[in-house]
Amino acid sequence: MTVLVAAPTVAEGQAYCSLRDPNRIVQELFPEATGFRSFLRKVTRADARTLKADLALDFDPREFTTHTLYAVLQDNKILGYVQSRTEPVEWGLAEIIWVLDSDLNLAAFRFQRCRSRWKEEVEEDSLQTQLKGLSEIELLELWKTKGSKWFRREANLPDSADKLIDAVIKSGLKATGLARIVWGDDITNIRDSLASAEGQ
Repeated sequence: MTVLVAAPTVAEGQAYCSLRDPNRIVQELFPEATGFRSFLRKVTRADARTLKADLALDFDPREFTTHTLYAVLQDNKILGYVQSRTEPVEWGLAEIIWVLDSDLNLAAFRFQRCRSRWKEEVEEDSLQTQLKGLSEIELLELWKTKGSKWFRREANLPDSADKLIDAVIKSGLKATGLARIVWGDDITNIRDSLASAEGQ
């Protein structure tokens, strides 16, 4: 079994949306990984305003505090990125773990905590297949033109799963948007650093 070691975080503070057991979760999601680096950043009001303007999402900027992005590595190669998002749903808060590929497209999601009766069905392959590979722009376009109900119908889920699926879609938009806005410099730096190390 691969042992993953987290590099020191880049900023100080306690993440509001965080993985409860990063080593275990990253290992489960990326069994071929040799390590990961974590980047802890405070999401500023300016970041939240940019996200809101870009995505046309209605949310309270106060929901964003300090968050962590995990860059998962296989030696000098970036396999993908992981972050946790918390969304309000009718049963409380759903904690959703997002996996982004090395180009910041959606790869997969899983619930870290969710009380919905539809949790397992929503997490199954049908919705995962619809979302996999979508960029932030592509997901936004589908959500704007077709709505969350279209994703639910395509996944062959009942009407009562609408709110949870809507939370998943919005969470995916925030996950990709935050990666771009908040961690853009970190991602560029780690890509450059790994490329330099590989070239030596």
